[in-house]
Amino acid sequence: ALIALGYFFFPKIVKPSELIEKSIAVLPFINDSPSDSNKYFINGVMEDILGDLQTIKELRPISRTSAEKYRTTTKSIPEIAKELGVNYIVEGSGQKSGNIIRLIVKLFRTHKEAPLWGRTYEQEMHDAKDIFSIQNQIAEAIAAQLEAAISTKEKKLIEKIPTENLDAYKAYLKGQFYLRKFTANDLDTAMHYFNLAKEIDPGYALAYAGICDVWAYRQQDGFVTPTEGNQKSLAAVMKAIELDSTSAEVQYSLAHKKTWGLWDWKGGEAGFKKSLSINPNNALTHALYSHLLNILGRPKEAMEQIEIALKLDPMNPFIITFYGVDLEIIRRYD
Repeated sequence: ALIALGYFFFPKIVKPSELIEKSIAVLPFINDSPSDSNKYFINGVMEDILGDLQTIKELRPISRTSAEKYRTTTKSIPEIAKELGVNYIVEGSGQKSGNIIRLIVKLFRTHKEAPLWGRTYEQEMHDAKDIFSIQNQIAEAIAAQLEAAISTKEKKLIEKIPTENLDAYKAYLKGQFYLRKFTANDLDTAMHYFNLAKEIDPGYALAYAGICDVWAYRQQDGFVTPTEGNQKSLAAVMKAIELDSTSAEVQYSLAHKKTWGLWDWKGGEAGFKKSLSINPNNALTHALYSHLLNILGRPKEAMEQIEIALKLDPMNPFIITFYGVDLEIIRRYD
């Protein structure tokens, strides 16, 4: 009788995962490698796991920028979870020695210090498929623990292999590492690595998307003329689209180029929608789409998009700034 009463009146005890929002933060992985030069690789692995989780519609993964704040924190799991507004936390560490990679991953319910789930993965990497396989296993294991359903489409995206060449993948990760620094010299370094990734694997769509982004950032920062920036970034992203139109990153690069390089509002909106249909949890895509909606005179829709972005990446100063712009447009000056 007590069990029956508990089932009907205390559902949280019986089926907690159905009632608790499946919000999760993946904290920066600790680099346990002998060399600090492997930091970019461990970071890239963590971000790819996060990217896999972002494709699952039932989850709400916090974006990398907000989680980065806790790289060297001494705060407890409950404290971090409260600040980020999540119910689950993933911690991890990685060690790369030669072509051997070892990852330790733990999943926590935020009100507990003890892990809900944990596992050690060790793999010799003969090609990039080996590391992608580990990333996919981790993402699917976490989703299973949270009882988040993965659709056939989502599973296909998670298990997609962007490149089979390990050296091309390493070059791409280095390109992304420098791209985020935004300075002229770092953009040059990022371009070097994206070009290297493309040369090693000419069919690597993300390498071309990275090249597009470098030219777009150079153009926006005034390092190159609009004529040169538009021509070279558009050529790169169209090659990426030709190679893989199902990539959220590629569709994002195309939408960004059309919106802030070609002033093609219709094409930009179509690109952002396509990108979000593939990866519904990318905060930056929601934020930039919000800005475009304001350009199009649709402030109500713009606020909806920026609020989603803030929920996914609450501590990203770039997104907070866009939120300020959105508030100004609807005259909420306070």
